[in-house]
Amino acid sequence: MTDQFFMTRADMEALASLLREIPGLVEDLAITLTRQSCVGIGGAQVSSGSDEQPLPYDYGASRAHELLHGEVVTWVRHVCEYRAMAYDGGRSTAAAAVWLADRVTSLAMTPGCEGAYPAIAKLFEAARRSTDLPAEKLPPPPDPAKVQEARALELNARGCVQVAKTLGPVHAGLTQRRIKYLTEAGVLVPLRITKGMDGARHRIYNLGAVLDATAKDDDGERVDERIGA
Repeated sequence: MTDQFFMTRADMEALASLLREIPGLVEDLAITLTRQSCVGIGGAQVSSGSDEQPLPYDYGASRAHELLHGEVVTWVRHVCEYRAMAYDGGRSTAAAAVWLADRVTSLAMTPGCEGAYPAIAKLFEAARRSTDLPAEKLPPPPDPAKVQEARALELNARGCVQVAKTLGPVHAGLTQRRIKYLTEAGVLVPLRITKGMDGARHRIYNLGAVLDATAKDDDGERVDERIGA
């Protein structure tokens, strides 16, 4: 440090680099808000003054952006007022950060600037953590033995739909209406037709054939052969 500067050269370079990362971080925060994501209690923390507080889980990314914006603008105002400079940047957080990065030398020559880098770095890290949402846990794959056992079942359309849903999300689109459509299209052939106690006639299908037919239909393939037991 010299008599002219109130920040070390290392801090000046680190601050300029950090400020230039803020536009990208702001984009990540916007994506998080668009996804209406949230972090729970105990997630990212921000500091306003000396006390750290957990980000409110409903507004994590929004609050982090607000605090980071306020900190950057505070230092922009500080250097402008002390050095009689006119601010000619945009109103966004990204614009203010880039403006300040281009004038880090002026900031470093301004008394009181020593706290700029640690303050901005702390809020930058808090904002970055608010975008690090835990990956969605995928359900475990179904037991292959149980899948094979299920495929051998002979069920009516309603039963096929109910059992298919237990075999994983890949079959979530199977409905009784779809089974009826595939049957009327000649893609799916019931094993037999039985008469229920209510006198209604019910088509009985092999579940494996139903799953195979819907899979081919999903792929957009035309199935010319009749699928039976």
